[in-house]
Amino acid sequence: MRKWFLLISVVALWGSSFALLKLAVESISPVWVMALRLAVAGATLLTVLFSIGARFSYDVRSWLSFLAIAVVGNVIPFLLISWGIKHIPSGLSGILMAVMPLGVAVLAHFFLPEEPLNFARLSGFLLGFLGVVILLAPSSGIFNAQPRGPHVWGELAVIAGAVCYSIQSIITRRIKTKGALETATAALVIAGVIGLLLAFSVDPSGMKTPAADSLVALLILGLFNTALATVLYFLLIKSSGAGFASMINYLIPLLAVLMGWIFLDERLPSSAFAGLAFILLGIALVQSAGRVKH
Repeated sequence: MRKWFLLISVVALWGSSFALLKLAVESISPVWVMALRLAVAGATLLTVLFSIGARFSYDVRSWLSFLAIAVVGNVIPFLLISWGIKHIPSGLSGILMAVMPLGVAVLAHFFLPEEPLNFARLSGFLLGFLGVVILLAPSSGIFNAQPRGPHVWGELAVIAGAVCYSIQSIITRRIKTKGALETATAALVIAGVIGLLLAFSVDPSGMKTPAADSLVALLILGLFNTALATVLYFLLIKSSGAGFASMINYLIPLLAVLMGWIFLDERLPSSAFAGLAFILLGIALVQSAGRVKH
C-alpha cells in the first residue's frame, strides 16, 4: 500500500507541474520561474536535511558531482521547459517530456556498458522517435516545409529539457555520493544560487509585476512539485525499486494532459495522442528489455 501511495503522490506532483508552469510564466519571465523554483526547493530541502541531523560530504569530488547535476539536471532543463511551455500547451509539454527514458536508453549504450542498445531498446527508441515526429509535424512543417515559429521552438525546447534529464540520469548513476537526499539537496541549493545569479544578470526586471496566480503557482512548484516530489521519488526508489517507479513514465504525460484540459481548457489535436501512444509503446519496449536482462 505504501508504494502505491508514493507512486500516486509523485505522479500527481510531477504531472501537475506543467499546468502550474503554464500559470507561472504568464506574468513571470521563464528565467525567474526557473531561478525561484529552484531557490525555494533548495531552501526547503536544506531545512529538511539539517532538521534530521544529516550533513553534506565535503570532498571536492562530491561537490563537482553536485555541480554537474545542478547545471545539467536542474538549471538548463528548468529554463528550457519554462521557456518552451510559454509557447505550447502544458499537456503537450507533459507528453514531450516522456521522451526522457528513451534518451537514457541511447546514452546508456555509450556510457553504461552493462546496458547496451539491444534490439528491443533500439526498437523502443525508434518507436518513441516516430511519436516525437508525429507530435512535431503539425507545427514544424516537417511534411510541407512551413514551420510556424515559436510553437515549434517551444516543443524543441521542452524536448531539449527532457534530454538534459536523460543526461542527468546517466551522471547520477555513474557518480558515488553518500545519499540521495544529500545529493538532491546539494544539487538544488547550487542550482538555486546559479539560477538567481543568471536571472539577475539577464532579466533584472523580470519580477517587477508578477500576478498573484503566477506567484502562487511558483511557490507551489518550489515547495511541493520540486522539493517534496524529489524526496518522495527517492523514497519510492528505495522502498519499491526502479522497476516499479518506472510506471511514472506512463502516468505523468496522461495526468499532464488531463490537468491542462480541466484547469486550462486546453484541447490537443488527435496527432498529440497518436504521438503519445508511440512514445509510451517505445518506453514499454525499452523498459521490458531491462527487466528481461535482470
